[in-house]
Amino acid sequence: MGPTRRTASARPHAPRGLWAQVRLLLLQPGAFFRAYPHGQSWLAVALLLMLLSGFSELQRDKRLPSGTGADAAALPSPAEAVVDPGLLPPGEAFPGDFGTSPLPPGDPGAPLPDAAGSAGDLTADLGAVLVAGSRLPVLWGLTALLLWLAALLWRVKFRAGDALRLAVWVSVPLGLMAALQLAFYAAGGRAGLPGLTGFLDEWPAYATLPPLLQSGLLSAAGRGTLFDAWCAVLLLLAARRAVRVPGVLAGGVLLLWLAGLILLPIATGAVPVVYPERELPPLLTLPPA
Repeated sequence: MGPTRRTASARPHAPRGLWAQVRLLLLQPGAFFRAYPHGQSWLAVALLLMLLSGFSELQRDKRLPSGTGADAAALPSPAEAVVDPGLLPPGEAFPGDFGTSPLPPGDPGAPLPDAAGSAGDLTADLGAVLVAGSRLPVLWGLTALLLWLAALLWRVKFRAGDALRLAVWVSVPLGLMAALQLAFYAAGGRAGLPGLTGFLDEWPAYATLPPLLQSGLLSAAGRGTLFDAWCAVLLLLAARRAVRVPGVLAGGVLLLWLAGLILLPIATGAVPVVYPERELPPLLTLPPA
């Protein structure tokens, strides 16, 4: 007689309608994953999450001054660097001056760009939104793979497609965070560093750590938000209530998921590895000793 396979018992009735399911997920996640809807609402949720994430990332990049963050620690500060204004290209603002808008080089009386330029900017913005939103499918793939492997190890009948649907629902708090960020930006708010990244600049020992460890801490600090913690809780509930694996295996899924969140941005270059011996920009010259 062959080994037995565990099957899920009868599940409670899942609510119908997209917003009813989202409301149940946010307010009663345990009941949501016990009922686990198998409809097609997850496709609309996935598209909405990608759009919200992409627009939020685009607006954040427009409002975040360049050269900020812990990854800029390897460069000399403005007080330590000497910049020769004569080396600046025509029409470029002095580095570090974020309060003025540089004049474009050329004839000051040249006409302003027409509507075709605005259409080009809109196309570029839409492309940037799609690129920024495409980071979520990587996270969904990692989450789905871990849930499917956990079901395989515990010999539970669970399809890879169901794991992908669960991965999308687990990431709903990230969409809520993106929506709140967009509302904040629309009200005139200024973008800040993600998560706990700002605390790394206040840690004196951070600059002395090996480059790979610096990048790992930078990636982990960027994920230090309440919404990422919310996703972690939903992942645990999904593994326990929907896939129905034991707590130890669900904890292993969570640990591997957290490791993936830290390592994937480094592997894809979203969080750069900053080496001390890298070349400085040509406009920056260190003062004589």
